[in-house]
Amino acid sequence: MDLASNPTAPGFVTQALFLDQEPGTVIVERAQGAMSVPTMLFDADGSAIEFTSIETDRGLELSYAQGLPFSAVFGNGTFAWVKPLAVEELPEPLYDFSKKGMGSGFSDMLEETGIADWTSKKMDQLLHPKNKPGFKESWEAGGTFGGTLYDGRDLKMARFSTQDILDGLPNVGMLWPGGSIGYTGGAFIQYNRNSYVSYKASVNALNVNAGKVRSFPYRFTDVPVINMTINQNGNFVSISHRFSTSIQTAELSAIRHFTANQLKEGQASKWVPGWSAGLGALYFTPYALQAKTTTSDPYKWYLFTIKEFRANLREAGTAGQINMDNMSTYRSLALVASTGFNITYLRPSWRLTGEIKGNITSTDYLDDFSRGTYLGGDYAGWRERKPEYTYIDPLTGQER
Repeated sequence: MDLASNPTAPGFVTQALFLDQEPGTVIVERAQGAMSVPTMLFDADGSAIEFTSIETDRGLELSYAQGLPFSAVFGNGTFAWVKPLAVEELPEPLYDFSKKGMGSGFSDMLEETGIADWTSKKMDQLLHPKNKPGFKESWEAGGTFGGTLYDGRDLKMARFSTQDILDGLPNVGMLWPGGSIGYTGGAFIQYNRNSYVSYKASVNALNVNAGKVRSFPYRFTDVPVINMTINQNGNFVSISHRFSTSIQTAELSAIRHFTANQLKEGQASKWVPGWSAGLGALYFTPYALQAKTTTSDPYKWYLFTIKEFRANLREAGTAGQINMDNMSTYRSLALVASTGFNITYLRPSWRLTGEIKGNITSTDYLDDFSRGTYLGGDYAGWRERKPEYTYIDPLTGQER
């Protein structure tokens, strides 16, 4: 019995003859006069696929935008398979990321409370800052003064615990700065590009120390840095190291102000916190120091009773390279990268800025100490090749 030519036969009005498929469309071929249409399409996992339908000369066409139809359900409850696509016809998979998924409840909460919108606006302000009304681009120049504190890869400042101070305190590890304190000074020019971004060029002179006796204001804390190592006998030992390195730097940096770097009309002052990052170059020379007393008078301030004699450690070759074949002393130039946080007290005609900044360099010889070039491990040979330095004792006048 031909369903297509006998549509008035009992039950024929609900018959679908075939469900073909091409990319994006399911073609439903029905018996003549059949009225039943698919109400739902499902993929192989049983998930519903949205579609629209239209009558064409090919039959009833069901168009879909995503998914891959596997079966159909008609209004009378009839279930039918959909002819699968050939492998070469399979479309690129599309995913609806707007559908609810795991964690969507938390996302809804953020949206309902306004946190998501507030965070989005703050991120946009951070990445794309806009000028506040009244801002004018400006240049400024100034000077800097501060301190340095050195801690290296191989040489570490002395560590201690709060329990070393008083029993019963929580065990908190701390650093003992002592003779590792140094000083820095410099000059800069700064271009204030907009309300939130500034650019700065600076030159600086500084020194980094370890075990330095004359290091105001610490008098009796000339603690050296420590290298923990294993000696030739296989024993774990601590070796102290003292040095003072003179450094000159040139640096370019960018400053991101967290609040507008300007005063409102009639405003007398404000605080402006910020973050900076920079790149530059440095020239350095490490020295060994010999501190000698210049007087026997016990009542003079200690800073004026000490004279320091210096010896250039690079020229001396104490790091060992000049004693090795095909090696020379390490270079005196290196790169430096920095980042830090700052806070500025801003007035109409001047500003005062405090900053804490970390610097990392491309050299491992700021302290004239690195891993392994002591004449191939021949410690005695290395000592024999060390130059002899002398100085005139300030008290006795004798050469030592």
